[in-house]
Amino acid sequence: MPPESQSERFNDYFRSPEESSIKQRMVYSASKDKFVHELGDGLAKHIQANDNGDLEWDYVLSKISEHDRN
Repeated sequence: MPPESQSERFNDYFRSPEESSIKQRMVYSASKDKFVHELGDGLAKHIQANDNGDLEWDYVLSKISEHDRN
């Protein structure tokens, strides 16, 4: 693929621990929504981590691979 037709797409990883207060979750949600909106089509995949297990490489790889098949 020629360089001029290639585009960069990003995966975003947001972590919002379940122990967070309601106020923290609301701030997180508003920030995340604005960020995702600003990226528009530049966002390839969104992965939200609620606990440490969601940050493990195998989990992240499975989510990215899931996107590659679609």
